[in-house]
Amino acid sequence: MPSVRAAEGGSNPHVEYFLPPAATPPMPNGLTSLGSADHPAVDIHCDTAEWHLQHSIGEGDIPAPLLGLTDDNTPEALANHDRFRHLVLVDDAVFFEDDTLQIGIKASYTGLDGHMGVYYGNKSRGVLQSFHVSVQPPPDWGDDAEHMPLVITASSVECRLAPRQQTCQEVTVECRGPFEGCPLIKIQFLLPDNTPRTLQLKLPIVVSKFMEKRAFPTRDFFSLWRNESFILHEAICIVNLAYRLRGSLMHLARNVQLGGALELLTGLDANPDNLVLSGVLPSRDSGAEDVKPAFGVSIVLARIELGTGRYRGKLRIAIRSDSHRLAQALRHLIAAQVS
Repeated sequence: MPSVRAAEGGSNPHVEYFLPPAATPPMPNGLTSLGSADHPAVDIHCDTAEWHLQHSIGEGDIPAPLLGLTDDNTPEALANHDRFRHLVLVDDAVFFEDDTLQIGIKASYTGLDGHMGVYYGNKSRGVLQSFHVSVQPPPDWGDDAEHMPLVITASSVECRLAPRQQTCQEVTVECRGPFEGCPLIKIQFLLPDNTPRTLQLKLPIVVSKFMEKRAFPTRDFFSLWRNESFILHEAICIVNLAYRLRGSLMHLARNVQLGGALELLTGLDANPDNLVLSGVLPSRDSGAEDVKPAFGVSIVLARIELGTGRYRGKLRIAIRSDSHRLAQALRHLIAAQVS
């Protein structure tokens, strides 16, 4: 069945999301340094000793699991995993696709509030009956509604999808504080031959969507980096750098910024091939008539170290924050982007 491309400009709220899959980029051969002819080296102001590292790459770190990765290694499953990873960086793209269903997302975030349109399209030649979608918190968030990190409201969807028909579900979300993981959507429907089908997918609403990049002067950055609370909440892992990112350090830098959630800082590391970043999760004030709990601004500092010698091809991710939950979340999000 031929694909129908999205409308130009994105102004139509009912954009067709029947898009062809993105081409797989060629596998790069080597890593380009920021100090190359194309990317001049940054000015260095701080010695490596400033980092007060407890150990270096390869000395006892544990690889982090990929966010959203499943045991299904079929091409279709891997393509959908890549779509999820891409939607951590952007707000408008195809989210899921198989022979029957295609799901597209258009989202916008302002501070700690977000709005998302989830578009469900029937690709088959038959009618999908009893179509139902529910948005659920992940099991590790617990059952206490008052302490959920996200408040999510979702509209209903049409229960019948004709061939090539598309329906939109409106989702609004409020962030109440730092969180790990992401909500789930459960999709249930009957195929044209009345066979029931259920899909449960991770919705790409992650904590970085609510963060803001923030630059810190050198003195302030290292004062925070050496702060006891930040050290206690440190989250570290080592991952194998994906081949698709081994051709350009600038490409790697764009991925670890998580769609603009983190600011790339220059001049803080003696090795120009290492990346230093920072960002904040804004505060939420609680008024007299506001039932939302208040929380203060949370700061995230990150250092991405490229392995050399026998550790070439590995990446060490170190995240420090005044919030342990936020440090863990950013470690997993960055690891998922670069592995």
